Amino acid sequence: MALALPFLMILLFGYALTLDVDRIPTMVLDRDRTPESRELISRFGGSRYFEILDAAGDYASIEEKIDRDECMLGS
Repeated sequence: MALALPFLMILLFGYALTLDVDRIPTMVLDRDRTPESRELISRFGGSRYFEILDAAGDYASIEEKIDRDECMLGS
């Protein structure tokens, strides 16, 4: 038991558990609406770390989606 339990934990934490952060559900509020801001949003969407769900019309809709656990980040 003294050898099996640490070996099991090494296997579990080494292969099964991942702490990588990728594809974070994100809502975007673009008040500027310039070509530069659209390019920045497209770069966020092209990244493996963010998944752009939708463009929000106001900040309240982002708060609502976060409260309902539909997204994790609003920018």
